[in-house]
Amino acid sequence: MKVGIIGLGLIGGSFARAILKKTENEVYGLDISEETMLKGELLNSYTDRLNENNVKDIDILIISLYPRAIQGYLDKFCPIMKKDAIIMDCAGDKRIVKKMFESAAKTYPDLSFIATHPMAGNEFSGIKYSTASLFENSSALFIPVKAGLSALTVAKKLFVDIGVKTVVISDAETHDEIIAYTSQLTHLISSSYIKSPTALKHKGFSGGSFKDMTRIAKLNSEMWAQLMVDNKDNLTRELTTLIDNLTLYKDAISTGNEDKLKQLLNDGNAIKDKLES
Repeated sequence: MKVGIIGLGLIGGSFARAILKKTENEVYGLDISEETMLKGELLNSYTDRLNENNVKDIDILIISLYPRAIQGYLDKFCPIMKKDAIIMDCAGDKRIVKKMFESAAKTYPDLSFIATHPMAGNEFSGIKYSTASLFENSSALFIPVKAGLSALTVAKKLFVDIGVKTVVISDAETHDEIIAYTSQLTHLISSSYIKSPTALKHKGFSGGSFKDMTRIAKLNSEMWAQLMVDNKDNLTRELTTLIDNLTLYKDAISTGNEDKLKQLLNDGNAIKDKLES
């Protein structure tokens, strides 16, 4: 099988390296950055460069770009891709991708479209941080926009072959609602937390909790800003809930209401216990 990958950053580059290492498939890579293409070649991340000639033979096209950059490649490659080819994305927002895929599916009914989101990554970006092991024991979300059982089976097998343990079928609305909480909000919290002047004095006074809280303050601001703004309704709601909860803690502490504070802390502990049960 021939797999095309557009965008050879952390996720796309890791996809490419994992596919080549763990499967018998060929990988055809494309990135707007020539430097990235050269690094990808040195890292053996692709079989050949993806272009308008060989895209006609691609079985699966993975577009690993920010959501707003996807449309241009759909316009460019969909008209020349072969019948029954599968097109997927890896973006962190799904409603915007769903609209693009639905529109493309109407024009190109012989193609399959599956919006995906691999739940893997780290605080770094770029192909130099890519690794063939990134997806091992991870989960992945599938949003079938226009795909039959055969296409979903082929796509799932590819993900499982590179190490994904669980594939969850969802819809774009649910995805964006939950990801606002589990991913986007956590990055905002980390970025806000590290802005305390006390952060500069932490050496010798911090342990694992500080590391855990600040790890994802290191982020790709261009990508995360776009994802957060495009999911602003869900993320704003989560922020409002967080601010309301923090206000309760602040009020209990500032008034010296230890019983109230203990109750709030116990409430949080009970929810965490429920999640782990």
